[in-house]
Amino acid sequence: MYTSGRPPLDSAGRFPPGTFKQEADRARANITAIAAASGYTSGESPSVQVLLAGTGNYGDASDWRPRQFPDPAVTPSRPFQAGALPLGAKIEPQAVAAHHR
Repeated sequence: MYTSGRPPLDSAGRFPPGTFKQEADRARANITAIAAASGYTSGESPSVQVLLAGTGNYGDASDWRPRQFPDPAVTPSRPFQAGALPLGAKIEPQAVAAHHR
């Protein structure tokens, strides 16, 4: 399963701007919900990339990643700046999931 960049939308599909942590947690919840609806668990996402709107949130992203992805085998790659993200979001993760065999 591949999820392209997922902006931190709320359950109604709107983008409520917030702090970096609020947006990051909402984006992570969206990816988790998509994975669950597709029959995957969070431990089955061997590849997660975190795109940032700017390097000003690099430290926040580095603190956020290990809390959201505690399994070292699933920890996302180093976040990187992608420039302007849709809707003015601060973060946009994307993930690939695969069933373990």
